[in-house]
Amino acid sequence: MANPNDLIFALDTGTRTVTGLVMDDHGPQPVVLASVTLEHRSRSMLDGQIHDIEAVASVVRQVKEELEQRLGLTLTEAAVAAAGRALLTRRARITAETAQLGEIEAEDVRRWELEAVQLAQAQLREESAASGATRREAAAPSAAAEEVYHCVGYAVVAYELDGSRIKNLVGHRGRQIAVEVLATFLPEVVVDSLYTVLRRAGLTVSSMTLEPIAASHVAIPVDLRQLNLSLVDIGAGTSDIAVARHGSIIAFGMVPFAGDEVSERLCENYLLDFATAEQVKRELAAGGEVTFTDVLGNRHTCPKSQLLAEIEPVVEELAERIAERIVALNEKPPSAVLCVGGGSLTPLLPAKLAQRLTLAPSRVVVRGREELPVELAGDLEGLSGPEAVTPIGIALSARSQKGLAFRSWEVTVNDRRVRLFNLVAPRVADALLAAGVPAGSLRGRLGLALTVKVNGEFRVVPGTPGQPGRLLLGGKEAGLDTPIDDGDRITVIPAVDGRDAAATLADLVPRVPDIPVSLNKRRIVLRPHLTIDGRAARYTDPVPDGAEVEFAPRNRLRDLLELMDVDLDGGEGASFTYYYNGSRRTYPSRRQAVLVNGQEAPLDRELRPGDSVEVLRREDTRPTVAELLEAEGEQAWRPGRDLHVSVNGTPVTIPGRRGGVLVNGREAKPDDPVPEGADLRVEQGGDAQAYFAEVFNYYPVDLSAASAGQRLVLRLNGAEAEYTSPLSEGDTIEVRWEPAPPALQSRVR
Repeated sequence: MANPNDLIFALDTGTRTVTGLVMDDHGPQPVVLASVTLEHRSRSMLDGQIHDIEAVASVVRQVKEELEQRLGLTLTEAAVAAAGRALLTRRARITAETAQLGEIEAEDVRRWELEAVQLAQAQLREESAASGATRREAAAPSAAAEEVYHCVGYAVVAYELDGSRIKNLVGHRGRQIAVEVLATFLPEVVVDSLYTVLRRAGLTVSSMTLEPIAASHVAIPVDLRQLNLSLVDIGAGTSDIAVARHGSIIAFGMVPFAGDEVSERLCENYLLDFATAEQVKRELAAGGEVTFTDVLGNRHTCPKSQLLAEIEPVVEELAERIAERIVALNEKPPSAVLCVGGGSLTPLLPAKLAQRLTLAPSRVVVRGREELPVELAGDLEGLSGPEAVTPIGIALSARSQKGLAFRSWEVTVNDRRVRLFNLVAPRVADALLAAGVPAGSLRGRLGLALTVKVNGEFRVVPGTPGQPGRLLLGGKEAGLDTPIDDGDRITVIPAVDGRDAAATLADLVPRVPDIPVSLNKRRIVLRPHLTIDGRAARYTDPVPDGAEVEFAPRNRLRDLLELMDVDLDGGEGASFTYYYNGSRRTYPSRRQAVLVNGQEAPLDRELRPGDSVEVLRREDTRPTVAELLEAEGEQAWRPGRDLHVSVNGTPVTIPGRRGGVLVNGREAKPDDPVPEGADLRVEQGGDAQAYFAEVFNYYPVDLSAASAGQRLVLRLNGAEAEYTSPLSEGDTIEVRWEPAPPALQSRVR
């Protein structure tokens, strides 16, 4: 006898039938111990939705009891699937700035995923509210409010980092991310009605999945999802659709049109009750003539061709609706279509569907239990054909933990009680989603930066980083992925946003002290030039975002004279003419001299506290060499550098070219006045460059010491040198006489 803990009771509550199977989950291969399929005694379910809870519960109870009798055990819980008709999917995409985050962590990604799901939920809530308002306007003022939807799962469609798709964001750095999700939702009434049916049948729900998810789990396994395939589960009331592409299921959909439409056409044309029409449809699928009796007692025998002609328009419409929905979900026809469910046996349907999707007939196929890419053992006699795919999928989904656990979880989020219907191991994130707590409230916003221009150059002052929010579960620190249990209390401490950047002028420009000086014995204080957007300002003034700041220290003699409007020139038209390196120039004639502490000073002289400045009338209005060089932008000429070497231990200097300033061909000093029309030339110095032979110009060598059998030895830094060897700063030179080798002496003699 099997261990009850290893058993899975899968229950498929369809529009026409209820199928239950018990699977032994012990061991590597699933084993079906028993299965039972019973039809509803009345039309208690329409289009996949439970309408008569007691009638459906009665059939479920009968299926349960028959399985218990066969197996000699008691079944207490079941894995179920919700109808695809009730399933709603929404895509949502969020973006976030990440430049200040550093490396992206898993908790960041979970928050962004949750934000995207909440965005999808908000979109659905807005749509539901709008449609509810429309219904209320058309009905009585007391009409019901909009339907409540619960998120029962989501899949990440794509991650993006700085505009490029990426498989995993964790560990990366970037400026901006995007997360797109496909979220699935069920109305609360669907979950509640299914839960009530099982409770009245003496069962609890062990796990819950969705019918298209269950069917795709077994008909399109993961290794086939790289192909662009569509699965259509055609039942009595609905045709559920799943689309696979790029390794995952990318979309779910539903058409509220299925096998019952064909049966109803037969009812209408031949005056049949619904059960007889269902029987005629089954016999029609088998082929040959069909004999039946209408509600008036008339007996009919019709050839297959006649009945096919009667139902062909309905099959055409069914194929058209399914094809349109597939293309809407996939954005193009898929590569192939797999049909499951009892409605897939409808005659003409696969061919019509292939025609509508412009596919070869071989690309639209019906898949039964026998063709599933899974190995099953045990009692499979009652599980044959395409109608067995969904109950098997429910069982295998529960076996691999792919289903959505169902349980009446109640938790408290910030003193608000919420109820959860979804997920095998509910997490804190699920409770926040159900409570409507914005995921963004856990992520502190970075304070806005301050951008200003200082003397024409952009400066950015960053805002302060935000403090992330905290999650407490029972008073202890928790994360979004922390599991929760019934009755748990969750406290959400919102994040604290960072402060926007703020700055005063003192934060952006150097603080220059005031400089008290005197001008012609009048006390004056030189203060730095500070403006914000053209208005005078102080160091303590705040700087608004986008402002233009101007700053100048105003600590030179020129600044003092400009501030006091002192005109040193000789008036309009008064000018001095000279030539600079051959080019004619003019310079304003200066009638006044400027003295700092009793000595004439250039206008760029930096002033110090206490300096005494005098402006006196000049007897000699000629400018000095220094003034003209300043006007030309020549601060000074650069004399050439000397070359320092050591000869036989004695320091020797080889001078560079001095350079200088020539006035009318004569060397001049900075303070020399320049006459009218003078030729002013600046000659830059040159660094000393020397060869070994030039040493003898600065170091005496006694050539008279030469005698027979002696030769002059030249060494540079310990190595033999030539007269043309170049010298460098700090070289060590040896010059001496020594006996020549014998062979050389004989040649000399």
